[in-house]
Amino acid sequence: MTNSKFQIPNFIILLLTIVIGFLFTITGVHAVELYLESSQFEYSSNEIFSVDIRLNLIPLENINALEVYLSFDRDVLEAVDFSTANSILTFIKNPVIDEQNGVINFSGIIPGGYTGRLAGDPGKSNLLGTAILQVKKQENGTALISFLTNSQTFLNDGQGTKAILTFLPLEIKIKKKEMDSDFLNDWEKTKEDDKTPPEEFIPEIVEMENRYFLMFNTQDKQSGINNYAVYESIRKKTKINLGDWQLAESLYLLKDQNLESYIYVKAVDKASNERIAIVNPQTQTQIKWYVLYKNYLIWVIMLLIILSYLSFRLWFYQKIK
Repeated sequence: MTNSKFQIPNFIILLLTIVIGFLFTITGVHAVELYLESSQFEYSSNEIFSVDIRLNLIPLENINALEVYLSFDRDVLEAVDFSTANSILTFIKNPVIDEQNGVINFSGIIPGGYTGRLAGDPGKSNLLGTAILQVKKQENGTALISFLTNSQTFLNDGQGTKAILTFLPLEIKIKKKEMDSDFLNDWEKTKEDDKTPPEEFIPEIVEMENRYFLMFNTQDKQSGINNYAVYESIRKKTKINLGDWQLAESLYLLKDQNLESYIYVKAVDKASNERIAIVNPQTQTQIKWYVLYKNYLIWVIMLLIILSYLSFRLWFYQKIK
């Protein structure tokens, strides 16, 4: 009896495998997926909720920079805040909420690059940031949260090569039911419970294009960083007036290009907890001047020596007279 089933030759199967693998390689390599996660898919009018922006590499690649544009339906939703807590990014600038156009923009780098979630990773190490949104009062319906196509990621190859991006949007359902006016949403509770200041950090002075900049960054695991502020002073301070601080990004052009000042950097989280780092003057002349100026004991001793010498001269002059 003959077998009526058509048999595909082994060499054809092998050839197809090679071709498919090759096509996957040239189309899938450098592929990066941006996707969104929320704790549920249905919310009530006026309810505040969070949406995690996450990153997935397909297949495993190495990226070190991202710029993300997140769009939300501004007729249905309002962007309340943005949290950087537990993000794998070092943010280049503070995330920007454009309420008029319904867009949240943020960008950052990943020092050393990111190659994807490790084996056994529960999925929490691929967080880029968290958008805090509120449902506007309206009828039952839906709202779409998605990525704009001008979002981009860059490979850690030293050449700034763009990776191929894919996007997974998020659609939520809206219920007309009102929330209680005293409802404490998760975001407000997170800020209320956050009593810990941002993590310690060490700002660094770098030279670029013959100008000195200050680079700094830190993390806050609960509510995330709200802002940074910088203060430069020729004298060391124990207290800085609120109005003297200048809001700054993570790359700050120093006013004192002679590096003779004390530089104070303040990191403030969303719960208003603060962490201050200090950079000392970088010139030996300034340091010596400061020590002499600030050490009042030295001045007192010098003054006593001078007065003693003058008194002795006066006594000696009167004695021989």
